[in-house]
Amino acid sequence: MNPWNQELFEQTIRYGGVLAVGFLFGSLVASMNFRPNLVAMIAQGKAIVFLALGIGVLVWGTISMSVGGPFDQPFDWIHVIRTPAEAIAWGAGLITAGVTSLVFSFVGFGRDRS
Repeated sequence: MNPWNQELFEQTIRYGGVLAVGFLFGSLVASMNFRPNLVAMIAQGKAIVFLALGIGVLVWGTISMSVGGPFDQPFDWIHVIRTPAEAIAWGAGLITAGVTSLVFSFVGFGRDRS
């Protein structure tokens, strides 16, 4: 008898991740008015993470597509990316999110920083 329910675990991780990302985004938006320099530093850190993940996923998808073998996922519990084309698309999207976040951190969010 296995007490571990895989489907419940995946659903908990998924909803917990969405909740955590939503909380972080909400606190970033709320702190935008009070500490703009802190928001710029957070945006730069987020940009570094997005760029690194995007480059990694993009390289992973490109190499998987060029080899032509079976598409191996690094973790068993991640079933979001199923083909090399999806990996390339996710990598490009993460790189775009990183570049956008980096531009917003240097240009600003529409309010003068003091």
